[in-house]
Order: sequence, then C-alpha cells, then structure tokens
Amino acid sequence: MNIQQLLKGTTAGRIQQVGYMPMIPILKNSEEQDERICDPTKILLGTQNYGSMDMENPTDRIGILPFGSAIMTKQAAQNHATPKAKLLRSKSRDHVDYAACIQETQGGLINKGEHELSILPWCLKEHCLKSRNQREYSKLWPALREFNKSLGVRVTGHLEIYLQEFKDDLDTFIAQFEIVPGQVGAFILIDGHVMGIELTPNYQYFKAVWKPLIRESYGSLVLQYIKQFGKDAPVPRTRLPLNTNVHSLEDLQKELVST
Repeated sequence: MNIQQLLKGTTAGRIQQVGYMPMIPILKNSEEQDERICDPTKILLGTQNYGSMDMENPTDRIGILPFGSAIMTKQAAQNHATPKAKLLRSKSRDHVDYAACIQETQGGLINKGEHELSILPWCLKEHCLKSRNQREYSKLWPALREFNKSLGVRVTGHLEIYLQEFKDDLDTFIAQFEIVPGQVGAFILIDGHVMGIELTPNYQYFKAVWKPLIRESYGSLVLQYIKQFGKDAPVPRTRLPLNTNVHSLEDLQKELVST
C-alpha cells in the first residue's frame, strides 16, 4: 500500500506554522473514520522485567499502541519504550520482549495501569526501526546519549532529561498549534522537507496522540534545528516569490500553476 492509497478519502486542512515547522492537517469526514479503534491511552501498560512490556486492552474496541510509545512514569521505576506498533484485540492481554529502557541508571519495574502517553523524539525512531527485533533493554542508550548531546544537555541515556530541560519551550511550541475538527493526521515539514506523514484511524485517536506526537517527538527536531541554526527560521523552501505582474486572482492562479 502506497501513500496515495493510505490517504484515500482524506483532505488537507489549512497549514499552520511555528518557526521551522509547518503542519498541514489531514482531515476525514466523521462517517468515514474507523471507530473500531480505541483511544490508545486506554491501553494498560507495565513492566515485569527490564526490556519486557505488558499490555492490556480492557475496551470493547481494537487497540493499537503507536510506534515509539514510551512510559514516562513518576514511580521509582525504569521508563520504557516500544520500537514497534502493537495491535491488541478487545479485552485481551499481551506483552513484548523487545522494549527498550530509556532511563539508563534508574532501577525498578512499572506497575500496570493507565499512563500518560509519550512518543520518542523523531531522531530516535530510525534507531527504533533498526533494533525493533533486538531483545536488549539497553539498545537505545547510545542514541539517547547522542540526542541529549545534540541539545547541549547532560550526556546520558535518560530521555526525561530532555523533557525536563525543555519543558517550557515544548509547552510554548505545542500551544501555538491547534488540532482541528475531523483531523486524523498531519503532514510535518521542516524547512520545506517532509519529515513525516502521520495518519490515525479516527479523530479521538489522533486527539490522544496529538500532544506527545507534536510536542515531544517533532518538537525535539525543532529544538535541534534551533540549536544548530538559531531561533530565526529562514523562509521555507516551499515559499516562492510571485511574479510582479500578478494583479488579479486569474494572474495568481496562472502563477501558482507555473511554479
């Protein structure tokens, strides 16, 4: 299945942009949304061993835990993330043995329950894919150290360091975007380049992943751009100057077609 087939039945909303990142909402009529899939925050998560994550779907709907989901617990326990999406039948339990510890020096296991959903930073997703079948709980620590180094914070395999250090920046960033009615996904661009096409089954699902996806995953990418290029984002590559002979809507239409 290609991208065109995946996006069948959807339309694009009005573009929103904050600094380096434009976001184009992907919309779908409520009648065409797949309501068989539950809100992913209803999936109960916990750990019994390092690198193993227990899951339970107590709802009457199908559960899908998003790729890169992370448990950032306040318990005295090791935070975990899963480098795969996970499908759960209704009223079912399962576990994965390929999860990754994301808190290098913290011990302890997580009590199973509802946890606030987090999604790994964008740059860690490639490492997740490469190690998705690897049963080694420390597999993301080197990538986490490099990620923290790129942001100028303490170099350690702890994801919460980034979230704590840039809490105010990330809160301000997400507050400038707005989820719109009927939104089931988004095109994410950075400096004119498509960095991600996110698509979910329905509005409630996207609403549940909206904050961790935009704030924590793609927000990390924006912070890296700011660190490297400064706070003043350049004019996006997708924005082209218009011909000075544009004086009417007809002229504008011709110019858009020609570019």
